[in-house]
Amino acid sequence: MSYKILGLDPGSLKFGFALTKFEGKSINILTSGFLDLRKQDNFFKRLSMIHNFFNNFITSYGSDYSVSVESLIHVKNVSSLAKLSQARGAALSVLGSEGCAVSEYAPNLVKSAVSGHGFASKDSVAKSLSFLFPQHKFSSDDESDALALALCHSLYRGKEVSGISKSKRTSKGSNLKSSLKHLL
Repeated sequence: MSYKILGLDPGSLKFGFALTKFEGKSINILTSGFLDLRKQDNFFKRLSMIHNFFNNFITSYGSDYSVSVESLIHVKNVSSLAKLSQARGAALSVLGSEGCAVSEYAPNLVKSAVSGHGFASKDSVAKSLSFLFPQHKFSSDDESDALALALCHSLYRGKEVSGISKSKRTSKGSNLKSSLKHLL
């Protein structure tokens, strides 16, 4: 059985993405990177750029994948939340209209799934990912976070995770390496 997952790390200045394919015992990164929006000062033009990017993404890669995105839990202020929500919506509206199923995961669950610790730093997450993909060099934290979201979804897709506390999830030791040891 094979399936594809698009992990998204939305942002209004940098938007990370990672399209992965899981087939048998292999995990492949089909494409990954980040959309750099920092040169565009106009926020609404950035939203248009996100929308256009994902329209082109679907033209290039189709829409036969599910989408994994981080839930909106940690934000610095209301203005940041509003911008993040709109950037996320610009992408999800395109992907959803093409039939992609969308799942969201709490940041701590993603970190726990990949590194074994729900409060891991971005460096720890990237280091854990580098063990699985030693030839891949991440261009930004946004790219590695998007890959972490795709991998988290591969572990939890179809399962109810909202009712599980962080401490229970972490204490089970269900991290990426142990869950995917049959692939290594």
